[in-house]
Amino acid sequence: MNKILFSTIALLGAIFSLSAQGEQVQASDIKIQNLVKPVHIRMAALKGPTAFGMIRMIDQVESPGNNITLSYELVATPQDMVARISSGQVDIAAMPVNLAAKLYNKMRAKGYAIGASVGDGVIYALTTSKENITWESFRGKTINSIAKGSTPDYLTQYVLNGRGLKEGKDVTLRFTYSHQQLAQMMAAGKIDNAILPEPLVTMVLNNNPEARIFSDMQKEWGELSGTGHNYPISLAVVSPKITNKEVLDAIFSAYEESIEWVLNNPEKAASAIERQGIMPAAIALKAIPRCNLNFSKPAEIKKELELFYDVLFRFDPASIGGKLPDDQFYLEY
Repeated sequence: MNKILFSTIALLGAIFSLSAQGEQVQASDIKIQNLVKPVHIRMAALKGPTAFGMIRMIDQVESPGNNITLSYELVATPQDMVARISSGQVDIAAMPVNLAAKLYNKMRAKGYAIGASVGDGVIYALTTSKENITWESFRGKTINSIAKGSTPDYLTQYVLNGRGLKEGKDVTLRFTYSHQQLAQMMAAGKIDNAILPEPLVTMVLNNNPEARIFSDMQKEWGELSGTGHNYPISLAVVSPKITNKEVLDAIFSAYEESIEWVLNNPEKAASAIERQGIMPAAIALKAIPRCNLNFSKPAEIKKELELFYDVLFRFDPASIGGKLPDDQFYLEY
């Protein structure tokens, strides 16, 4: 495998690394009417697909608005993100659903809540087989997965159970490799199957012509759960210091517009993603359609999120902080 492929996969792998530090990026301003006092809000997103929906806000510097200014930070790891928002360094943070629940349960009295769902699931099952592969094809075999005890692990087990297979009995899930190592192995043709998230899926498909998606895990969830659609995976968590509903409405209106812009202008968005050092534009462009970006207010996503949390809780209560989030978790504005 050439040096460019390894270096690019290494960059994408850093999205999931536990050691890198966050970085500051340039500020942007949005406009809002009828605010009495100026307010500055610090926003953050994980450096990877979680930041895609926010990229227009991050990348485009506008003239100062009416009393609201926003600054942004790209954070390398979930652990860093929790540290920043819990210590008051960040006011609004885009993070995975399980992490948002853990933060809420750990600091319930502080008043953290979610202001929006900003992205759905991005997990896919890959194979290099030319045969018509189904989950039943893996009975008595091994599937290469990522991060034992994580949301992708529990989602895979949920799908296997729904297809009549039990992990450890009918199918073995192997967690030998990290995210980036698994992508490298699949891209090099050294393994014939893998469970991976975007944008690593795009990396594999770009570099191994025999690789293909045999299962969209989001569609599997929609069918097995009865919802008929994807599950929320990225949430915007709001600090309790933001109490002005006009401020929240303005910020999340801008966030929603940013997501719509990304979906309607993927080439421009991909260029902005590269400018901000998130990943190469060529990878981002192909990954955007499978990153399932969307925007929903808490009330609109509450039932779907409760269902997803319930599934995670049944696999392992600790995966969401030991308790199902209550109604105070869902911010109204």
